[in-house]
Amino acid sequence: MTSALVGVAFLVFVALAVFFIAAYLVNQRRRRDESWQLVASERDLQFFAGSWTTGPSMKGNINGFFVSVDTQRGGGDENHVTRYTIGYPSSVREIELSKQTAMHFTLVKRLMGKNDVEIGDREFDDKVLIDAADPIAATRYLSPARRDAVLRLFGTRTFRNPMVTNTSLLVETSGIESSPVNLRRTILALLEIAETMSAPTDVDLAAAVEEVGPEEPVVQDANVDVEDTEVEDTVVEQDAVVEETATVEDTATVAVAPTRLDPSIALDHDSVINDLFESGRMGFETDAHFAETYAGARIRWTGMVDTIRVFRSDPDFDGSGVKATLLIGDVEQAVSRSRLAKAVVQFPAGTSLARRHSLEFEGTLVRADRFTRRVFIADGTVTS
Repeated sequence: MTSALVGVAFLVFVALAVFFIAAYLVNQRRRRDESWQLVASERDLQFFAGSWTTGPSMKGNINGFFVSVDTQRGGGDENHVTRYTIGYPSSVREIELSKQTAMHFTLVKRLMGKNDVEIGDREFDDKVLIDAADPIAATRYLSPARRDAVLRLFGTRTFRNPMVTNTSLLVETSGIESSPVNLRRTILALLEIAETMSAPTDVDLAAAVEEVGPEEPVVQDANVDVEDTEVEDTVVEQDAVVEETATVEDTATVAVAPTRLDPSIALDHDSVINDLFESGRMGFETDAHFAETYAGARIRWTGMVDTIRVFRSDPDFDGSGVKATLLIGDVEQAVSRSRLAKAVVQFPAGTSLARRHSLEFEGTLVRADRFTRRVFIADGTVTS
């Protein structure tokens, strides 16, 4: 009898252990998918939930760059890795950049037709394996700004197996990422590097003129104005729907700036978004300009409510409340495919909002995201 009770107790213990382990795994998977879905919704990316055998994924376009984040089984001791891919346009022939190691360029690579181009920059040549169909074009393409961006990417310890080509970036991180902060930070860091790799430079313009000849000024003009002419070609699909069905009211805005800010700085939403997003600044330059010029300013703007989410904790704002995205205007000369600018506002818990409803609100400017043309505003209140 005693042995039977021990056996039953053991089976109950095993059943409970299996139950709690399964519940833990389900909860971990749910929290992971929620993190990915949150980042995907913030960046207007399409989200795909994971399963017991596959991880989540998201893909879409951010400012004209193709973005894909997914998971796959890693090598060695890694069960899975999170893989980030950023795609961008290019007019140069195939170039592939990978990290150089002591035994990287092996006989096997030579037999595969790989070659290691040297461009005359000792630090870059020592750290980067350059495989290019046209060595002269590769040397031209790898301008100082692009070389710095590649070295910065390859020097990031959390990135595994980084690869850069003339049309894409590819990096991996260990495990299936579950932190929305890390997902967001990695995507933005890669977008900034992709912007450098795809942006026209003086070297590109000189190469184009040399190739065509000085008697063809139209080619030079086309390259100089490439950022302006690309704007109207394509609009991000989701933003296009919104732009067709809703027009943000062109209502005058009032702003009150702290005494530490220059009183001559215009704080209406049109002036702010055009200053932040119309210029040719890089992402880190936009961050520095925002911190110096706008951070902490109190504004009163008008916008149309696009999305609403109640939160208890959020990576963008302290405390809890209601997080709303409002359409606030168009960037006049946007360098991205979509010109729509948005405000992400933290309202107090219990604030009643309705989608597609225009309202006036006040708040404090805290951050700007150049890649998604979002301005983040804390301590928001509805004024009308």
